[in-house]
Amino acid sequence: MGSTGERPIPWEALLDWYLGAGDLLANLEACCVVVRSLPTGDEASNTGAATLLHSLILEGELWLLTHPCPEEWNRANLFEALHAFTAIGMLVVTAGGDPVIVDHSALHEAIGAACRKVDDINALVARLVAARNL
Repeated sequence: MGSTGERPIPWEALLDWYLGAGDLLANLEACCVVVRSLPTGDEASNTGAATLLHSLILEGELWLLTHPCPEEWNRANLFEALHAFTAIGMLVVTAGGDPVIVDHSALHEAIGAACRKVDDINALVARLVAARNL
């Protein structure tokens, strides 16, 4: 235990978990691709994109539920990323897919924040891999 009474993070176990999480990581990347298309899409394409996004989110949540993460903070972070994509889908669906109705500043901000979460997750994995290879 650390000086604060917290147990140390099992970084090696977390890396091993991530090395088996290729489907989840690919799913998160696909969510980024889908949401980045929304600001320039029309009603029909945005509605289709929201449907695809919903499927990707459900697949990601199911993967997380069936592959327990060794660290609760990491599991929560991944669910938070998926929920950020859910909020984006809700913005689009609420507007009926119409890009004119969607608040573009809110949409761009939400897309940026969600994709930064995915970038942060990928950076964590890269740091874990680099640390193992030292």
